[in-house]
Amino acid sequence: MALTLSLIFFIAFTIESAIGFGGLLVSFAVLAFFMDIKTLVPVAIYVGIVASLMILATNRSNIDFKLFLRVFPVALIGVASGSFLFEYFDSEFLLQIFSIFLVITALKSLIFTKFTLPKLLQAPLVFCGGLMQGIYGIGGPFTILALKDSFASKTALRSTMAIYFVVFNILRMLQLQLMGSIGFKEVFINWWLIFPLFLAAKLGYKLHLYVPEEQFKKLVNILLLFAGIIYILR
Repeated sequence: MALTLSLIFFIAFTIESAIGFGGLLVSFAVLAFFMDIKTLVPVAIYVGIVASLMILATNRSNIDFKLFLRVFPVALIGVASGSFLFEYFDSEFLLQIFSIFLVITALKSLIFTKFTLPKLLQAPLVFCGGLMQGIYGIGGPFTILALKDSFASKTALRSTMAIYFVVFNILRMLQLQLMGSIGFKEVFINWWLIFPLFLAAKLGYKLHLYVPEEQFKKLVNILLLFAGIIYILR
């Protein structure tokens, strides 16, 4: 199991380091085939924090703090609400919602790439991103959909989303701790995952510089679409 976790998180967070999001989305899409989705939460929080800190180590000067602070209140309400919903619903229901989320995310990225988002929908999508961050730790797709036109560059996107994941994973961990859902020991018991994540950050950064981003995203989203359909039909 340790080898499996290392390999899956290495591949998934190489993708996240390259395109700015998708690490936990890809991880959950694979791991949910043979693990209870609720048991993934402690390790997902730890991995999300560590991987994002590694991205910040190479690109912290590009963080758009004004943008982050502007969306913080709405996202915070979403994260807090999502954490409560995670506690309330059972694993099977959460997996079905996750599978629908996978399909929507993949189709949006594959088909509606040139869609211009009305500003009126920006705040609701930031809230939805926070909600998905609170439930699964994967608020990136909705948040980026809401804010993609606000970033100066893809490097700014990667850095700003990294600080988003660090802050909201920490807040989510504290809330779940106060609710009695998880303990700090459960979060940090898989500390050794820092090693494959470090390698993933290094490789992902190189991919970010040299590999055509759109082709890379397209391949990832095709895989996510198939995974979501399988979960829905099973």
